[in-house]
Order: sequence, then C-alpha cells, then structure tokens
Amino acid sequence: MGTNKKNQIFVKPNLSKIAKGINENSAPIKIAWIIIIIFQFRNLFVIFIITSFALWYLSYYCFLVYGLKKTFLF
Repeated sequence: MGTNKKNQIFVKPNLSKIAKGINENSAPIKIAWIIIIIFQFRNLFVIFIITSFALWYLSYYCFLVYGLKKTFLF
C-alpha cells in the first residue's frame, strides 16, 4: 500500500504537467503520443516504413527509366 501511495504522489504532478502542456502547446504531447504509438506498434511501423520506402524507390526508379528513355531513346 505504501508503494501505491508513493506512485500516486508521483503520478499526479506528471498528469498536471501533461494537462498544462496540452493547454500551452500541443507539439511535445503529439511527439510523445507518436513515440508511444511507435513503441506499441513497432512491427507495423517497420513494415509501413519498409513498404513506403520500397514504393518510393520503385516509383523513383520507374521515373528515372522513363526519363532516360524519353531523353535518350526517343
């Protein structure tokens, strides 16, 4: 029970700080939420980053090939 009381004492100021941060400027809170989401859905984020990078790379490669064909071959 003593540890729970100590935890409550330490949690209450943090919550008030978070509320003040939301009221003052929401950018750090958004960053914190993004970090929490990344840590919770780390595998999904890795898959999303890999797929988005692969799609970007494929589109860039196709654009380069198309541009080279357009400039040199045609």
